[in-house]
Amino acid sequence: MYETFQTAFLLFFLAAWLAFSILCGIRLWKRHRGPIRISKATVIHKQTTETFSKYHGTGKHTEYVVVFRIEDKKRSFNVSRFSYESYRIGQTGTLEYRGDRLIDFH
Repeated sequence: MYETFQTAFLLFFLAAWLAFSILCGIRLWKRHRGPIRISKATVIHKQTTETFSKYHGTGKHTEYVVVFRIEDKKRSFNVSRFSYESYRIGQTGTLEYRGDRLIDFH
């Protein structure tokens, strides 16, 4: 009985690890090798988030996020501070992205 439990637990653990690995692989593939999508989009929201960590030099890290409306969907992308400052709410243009990575907006 104990060996059956060990075997079942080991099989469950291996199946969970395999599923996790496959999902991570798919996400990485979409992010780096998936198709580049080009759509008309509008900037609808911008936000910054500050996090504090003892591992960053000053302890403070700022994340810049821009939200676009593409047709009837919303897509948010982490961007650099420079890009964040250059985008304006209501600005429309052509958005190029791959997975969850913004390539260009012009």
